[in-house]
Amino acid sequence: MKLSNKLTNFLKFDQGQMEVSLFPLHELDIAYYNQQKLDVYLPDTSSVKKPTIIVIHGGGWISGFKQSKFMQEMIKIVNAGINVVSIDYSLSTEARYPQQIVDIKQSIKWVENNSDKYHFDLANVHLWGESAGAHLSLLAGLIQNEKLLDIAIPQPTIKVKSIVAFYPAVNVTKIEEQLETLGCVFTKDTNIYDEEGLISLLVGKENFFKEEVLETLNPTSFIRADMPRMLLQHGTGDRLVPSQQSVDFYNEVKSKYPSQEITLELFEGAIHTDDEFFTDKNIQRIVKFIKE
Repeated sequence: MKLSNKLTNFLKFDQGQMEVSLFPLHELDIAYYNQQKLDVYLPDTSSVKKPTIIVIHGGGWISGFKQSKFMQEMIKIVNAGINVVSIDYSLSTEARYPQQIVDIKQSIKWVENNSDKYHFDLANVHLWGESAGAHLSLLAGLIQNEKLLDIAIPQPTIKVKSIVAFYPAVNVTKIEEQLETLGCVFTKDTNIYDEEGLISLLVGKENFFKEEVLETLNPTSFIRADMPRMLLQHGTGDRLVPSQQSVDFYNEVKSKYPSQEITLELFEGAIHTDDEFFTDKNIQRIVKFIKE
């Protein structure tokens, strides 16, 4: 697949490699669906059922993997007595949307089917994603459709209890406009959101201008009364996915369902993938939310 120069440059971003040895109780590269694999990290060897969180990497839907340097900080939550399942999913160079949602739904089914072996508490399963992974976490936790864009969407028996989303996209049709409002200036060579960019690759170039297709990419399209509780965190200095995305999503949820449990936390001046999101203090914030 030939990529535009801007996407080729985007792929030069260093995802790094985590230190798996920091987490001694682990099982790696377990096949869960088709060619996709996941890693399991356990806090101890006891048979007590524990909260379980599926962590989903970012990378603009085009890159990233389950052992990137960003995942290491998220997997540290295992030290708080929480099982962690870190997954790979189909990248946009491999499959079009909504295959990514199919993959994540299948990972939830895998957790369901392996609860006895790994002591997953099926009443206490959560999703946590950063960047593109946050966007996909919201969609996977919200979508209940049996089909999406003519693709069958598996629906696990268990319900996701909560979703943590770090700097997610929630309305892809507004990102460019919102960034321009913040003073960002785009050229054909730098605009990663045009018909040669990330979204176009994800849905297919022929679908890029189809409103009905792009609507299925927006978590706001799937807001419902019984949706999982949510924690959104976003930096006001983000110039890749503007924080207005999270603000709009929060406001939309609250306008439709005022009693819905959703929390929005804005980090003043923080940029995309800012270290502030991965401090021990903030990881403990996530632990508190999961265990509430």
